[in-house]
Order: sequence, then structure tokens, then C-alpha cells
Amino acid sequence: MRDFNLSFLSEAARHLEFVGIGHVFGTLYDCVYFPAAVLTGESRIIGEIFFIKYHSCLEIINAYEGFDLKEPGNSLFLRRCTIAHIGDSELDVWIYEYNGDTRNLRIIESGNYKDYVRVRDRMLEVIYR
Repeated sequence: MRDFNLSFLSEAARHLEFVGIGHVFGTLYDCVYFPAAVLTGESRIIGEIFFIKYHSCLEIINAYEGFDLKEPGNSLFLRRCTIAHIGDSELDVWIYEYNGDTRNLRIIESGNYKDYVRVRDRMLEVIYR
């Protein structure tokens, strides 16, 4: 998140405190424009963990993630509580789990979307030169 241009989240970003890089267990998919985490599977999904200083920031992040608290079944993502691992520590965290069909999506084997995008985009540059 820190390496991506998310200026539309700037209001919320001022109230987030970076905790560290951690992982949850599940499966990570490539939806081309965004990653899709699903909390089934035993692979590591690597990501950044932030402490939210004000609960009101969740409204901004929910809107960005396509999560509607009033109609979660119709949301692109569902906000779930799960356990994240940072080193030897465990934290209860919120994660946005993809609420769509994953059958035709490519699995990101590394579980690291940032690294995956860097490689994927370099390959596309070479192909489309």
C-alpha cells in the first residue's frame, strides 16, 4: 500500500500507523487491477499491517474496497477479522476478502502482490514494446 499511488485514501492515510509487514493464511489471486485475497488455503499472503487510529477511517477504506456494511453479500470485498503473523507475534486484524468468483483468476503463488506486480508489469513492457 505504501508503494502504490492511493491519493484518494489520503484522508484515511493520515490516521493510519504502519505496524509492519506480516502475513495471513489463504490464497491470493490476480484480478489484473487489484489483488484478491481469499482466506482459504494454507499459503502465506504477505501484506502491510496498519493500526487505524480512528474507527471513522474504516468508512473511507470500506468505500475504497467496495464493502457495503448494509449489504455485505453484494460487496466486492467482505471485511473479515483474522489473525496476522508478524515475526513471532500474532495480531487480530481486519482484512478485505474477495467476494467474487475466483475460478478464472490466476493464483499469485508467492503471496506477495507488490513483488508480483513489479515482475508482471516488466514482462508486459517487454511484450508490448
